[in-house]
Amino acid sequence: MKLRANTVAPLSLLITFFLLVLLIPGGPIENRDFSHLSPTVVWLFNGLITLVGMGSLVAVYLMVAGSRFGYVLGITSGSTFVLLSLLDILQIFPKSPTPMSPLLLGFEVAILILSVVVVVSSYRVLTSGTVEGVKVPLKRTLPYVLLLTVLGILAVIWASLAILGK
Repeated sequence: MKLRANTVAPLSLLITFFLLVLLIPGGPIENRDFSHLSPTVVWLFNGLITLVGMGSLVAVYLMVAGSRFGYVLGITSGSTFVLLSLLDILQIFPKSPTPMSPLLLGFEVAILILSVVVVVSSYRVLTSGTVEGVKVPLKRTLPYVLLLTVLGILAVIWASLAILGK
């Protein structure tokens, strides 16, 4: 069975999101010490990751709805995940005195690979001319956006406090 790009992109992005959720500091996999980072850096970094993560859920929804913008957002999210994964795998940022566990490295590599798949498959969909500018009614989606916002804020608070040890 051959999967089409319009199926691969949202599925890969959704899996990437769930892998990322498992890497929340203070969780079962991400156990490196980042307490040496300034609180501003911690809050901003966690905010960025959460924004991209929640944005990827919006992208998945829009992709499934057939929205061209969903695939543009998919390329943006996927590219950001590629960059963040490479920075972490190459130990550029965030640096930690605690080494990366093999399990964590495996997750980072999986996120990197899936993110490349998201970017490539989203690009293929966009260049195929098979999606349109579908409009999604704001009234129907607003409760979900509000829920994602609240969950995102809670995730940033949880992750930041776990890193800062408070």
